[in-house]
Amino acid sequence: MGAVRKIAKKLIYHTLPASHIMMFHHITAQPDVQKSGCLIDHERFKEIVLRYKDHYATLDEVVKGKKKNKIAITFDDGLSDLYTMAYPFLKEHNIPFTAFILTDMLDTPGYITTEQLQSLSKDPLVTVGSHGVTHRIFTELSYDQKVYELAESKKILQKLTGQEIEYFAYSHGQYNKETLKLVKKQYEYAVSTKGFPLNILTGRKYLLPRLNIEEETYGRFIKLLDETVKKTKCKG
Repeated sequence: MGAVRKIAKKLIYHTLPASHIMMFHHITAQPDVQKSGCLIDHERFKEIVLRYKDHYATLDEVVKGKKKNKIAITFDDGLSDLYTMAYPFLKEHNIPFTAFILTDMLDTPGYITTEQLQSLSKDPLVTVGSHGVTHRIFTELSYDQKVYELAESKKILQKLTGQEIEYFAYSHGQYNKETLKLVKKQYEYAVSTKGFPLNILTGRKYLLPRLNIEEETYGRFIKLLDETVKKTKCKG
């Protein structure tokens, strides 16, 4: 059984053509107002981003298979350092990214403002997605509460941005069968927190895997990202 798992893991991680979706939260080790336990030093964030500077694509391009062996960047929660620290750096280097927003947190300490969200949404480099209304764990919610989180967040974001919101990120990465059914009614795609490459085996439309890049995980995930870059270079 162990040998079978080892072969399966090798197939998932190293053999099949794959892209990757990065996930960040705080991109500073000392945020002004800490709202997530997932932190990475700002200088390390910049080093990681520049390490793969020629290999980024939009989430759409990666998920819909328009670009192979590429990397998409995403941010969860809509934290204030997304706008003040990550956005200027990514803009400078013309790197696209997706921001998953908690609508109830807009205009509160530690999170971006409505004005900042609207500014982001006007930039062609930025895709806006929903992360729900309140950040409550979906597996602990009633049916009606789940419907509200999914539908209301989408409604608010579409009104504020004037754009169709196609992507959803599960709060705390938690979901169940009922959640999946409801997400399918509201969104085109949903991203998870599973630390896998995105390939033919893992690319389920409503459970798209992401690598959560923070201080404790970046070393492990860089090995996977380096493999993607190597394959891209080999293909010319």
